[in-house]
Amino acid sequence: MRAAWLSVARKTTGYVLFVLSCLGWAVLPFIPFFPISTAAKAAWVAGSLIFAEVTWWLMVLLLGKEVIDYCRRAWRLLQAAWARRRRQPCAVPEAGEVAWPAASAGAAHSADSQPQA
Repeated sequence: MRAAWLSVARKTTGYVLFVLSCLGWAVLPFIPFFPISTAAKAAWVAGSLIFAEVTWWLMVLLLGKEVIDYCRRAWRLLQAAWARRRRQPCAVPEAGEVAWPAASAGAAHSADSQPQA
């Protein structure tokens, strides 16, 4: 009974630390808009970064196995998505046809638009 309670408390504390870490990172883009001095903004940024990292690593210590399993699953999903993307056929130009990149396609690169000397 005690071990189950400790496991629940460990997981709950770990997830709370995860949320706090995310909040520490989420506040960073808004700090430049606070109506405080530049030195205070720098202190807030440094404090927020330290807070976010400390809470992140404490969370990793508490939820080590769960975090590692999640990262492994996410990595496998990314690898599968990249493999699917590589298997998709790409458009191959036919013989004698020039394949311009999509961003530069148009009259600017065609031989017809070149000034005549």
